[in-house]
Amino acid sequence: MALSPAFQTIRTNGVNLRCVVEGDGPLVLMIHGWPESWYSWRHQIGPVRDAGYRVVVPDVRGYGGSDAPRAIEAYDMESLIGDVLGLIDHFGERQAILFGHDWGAPIVWNTTALHPDRVRAVAALSVPYSPRGKMSSIELWRQIYAGRFFYSSTSRSPGWPKPNSKPTSAPPCARSITRDVAIHRRACFAPTSCPTQGCSTTFPIRQRCPDG
Repeated sequence: MALSPAFQTIRTNGVNLRCVVEGDGPLVLMIHGWPESWYSWRHQIGPVRDAGYRVVVPDVRGYGGSDAPRAIEAYDMESLIGDVLGLIDHFGERQAILFGHDWGAPIVWNTTALHPDRVRAVAALSVPYSPRGKMSSIELWRQIYAGRFFYSSTSRSPGWPKPNSKPTSAPPCARSITRDVAIHRRACFAPTSCPTQGCSTTFPIRQRCPDG
């Protein structure tokens, strides 16, 4: 498919979502992960479209060309699920086939669990289904990665890093991260230190700190 497709801006659930929309037929929604955008699905859009489906790939709220509300509460699971349901409604469909990758996987899993009548089928990459635990994920990660770099904790600070941060001034691990993140995200991040043992093995872009 073209690397610069025609986008549609769709108003749903109180936000504007930039979406790639291609094809006709049963509705398929592809939900990306962090720190990504519609671009993560670029290799799948064409084949699924050509198989006879209408493919809709949004930038999830807070990413790419979609609205990015400032309130933390605007990114809870209920709101993310509401965006998916709103897209299904926008296209006049009762159900959709959902694909989710990385952080997009919990969105499609939970949409399916809470609204099974709206989902024709679901497929998730990278992240298996997991019910709500006794402890919040944020608190769990804080304990597991205490004193170590973990991408999900590092990127939670609003306004950090500054938009003009230079990746080249950061340690090798951060430079690697910012190279990959910058093409997908409005502002990349650059940690001030990198553990000698390497990044978390769960980090989706680089599993270990490269040499440069």
